[in-house]
Amino acid sequence: MSLHAVPLSGDFAAEVSGVDLRRSIDGVLSNKIEKLMDAYGVLVWRDQRLTDDQHMVFTRWFGPLDMGLLNVTKKPNRFNQDGFVDIGNVGSDGKVMPPDHRAVTSSLVNQLWHTDFLFLPTVAKYSILCAATVPDTGGNTEYADLRAGHDLLPHDLHSVITGKSGEHHALHSNALPPASWPLIRTHPGSQRKLVFASIQISRISGMSIPE
Repeated sequence: MSLHAVPLSGDFAAEVSGVDLRRSIDGVLSNKIEKLMDAYGVLVWRDQRLTDDQHMVFTRWFGPLDMGLLNVTKKPNRFNQDGFVDIGNVGSDGKVMPPDHRAVTSSLVNQLWHTDFLFLPTVAKYSILCAATVPDTGGNTEYADLRAGHDLLPHDLHSVITGKSGEHHALHSNALPPASWPLIRTHPGSQRKLVFASIQISRISGMSIPE
C-alpha cells in the first residue's frame, strides 16, 4: 500500500488514497498519516466502507479514546463499540427520529463553529468523522484552518487577544465544569500558531461580557 495525498486547498486539507483502512495498519503508516495531519490539518478518505470494529482498530493507532460528553450524557449508542459518538438522526430502534426529538435538537449545536472537546481539560488530538449514510443533498461538514485564521488576524485584534484565555462550556452545570484555553496556541505537530476559539466560549479573561 502506498499513501498518496493531493492538496484540496493550498496547505489546508488533502485527499488521501492508496491505503485500505479496512486492513490493519502499522506504526510506520500511522506515523506517515500523523505527518500529513500536521501538514494539512484535515485528511479526506473516500469510499472506505469500514465496519465499527475496523473503524475502532484504525482509531486506536493514534491514541486512547476520549469519551468526552459520553461520560456525562450517557447517550444511547447504536454501535457495538464504546467510544463512538452518534450524531445521526436514527434512533437505537433503527427508525428516523422526528425533527423535534431531543436527540435531534441537541445535535443542532454541531452546525455552529466549534473544536471538538475544547470544553475538557485535555483537548483531543484528532476527531475522526465517518459518514455511515450520505444523503443525496445537504449534510456537508465544513472545516476552518485555525492556523490560517491566526496568520490573517488584523494586528490590532491580534494584540487584543494575545495572552488571553477563553472559558469553554459544553454544559452550564456542575456535571461538567468549564475548561480554560489560551486564545492563541501553538500546534505541537506543525509548530504553527492558531486561534483556539469556539462557539462554546462563555467569557474571556480580562474582558467584560459585552466585549
